[in-house]
Amino acid sequence: MEMHHRDTLFGSSLHAIHRQGRDSPISGNMSFPSPLLSPNEFLDHVRSLGLESIITLFQHYQQRPFPSSPGGRYDTSSMQEWCDRMDTLLVSSDLS
Repeated sequence: MEMHHRDTLFGSSLHAIHRQGRDSPISGNMSFPSPLLSPNEFLDHVRSLGLESIITLFQHYQQRPFPSSPGGRYDTSSMQEWCDRMDTLLVSSDLS
């Protein structure tokens, strides 16, 4: 899967979670911190629920490479390494 596409998919999920954060209750009275506005609080909340696979994926997403070359290009080796690691994390979280 191409980096931009994977980043878009995971980022879209974060935006959806963000929209359902503290100000929008889920299933009655459950609410949680926004992963975009309060990533540390979000991680603390997810830890309190024992959702380790989400923590690992979220932390890896936060360490994604950003364009560093002229013209907004990604460093190919760091991008590929990040993508390979995300693939591994996604597959292992699906299996658990």
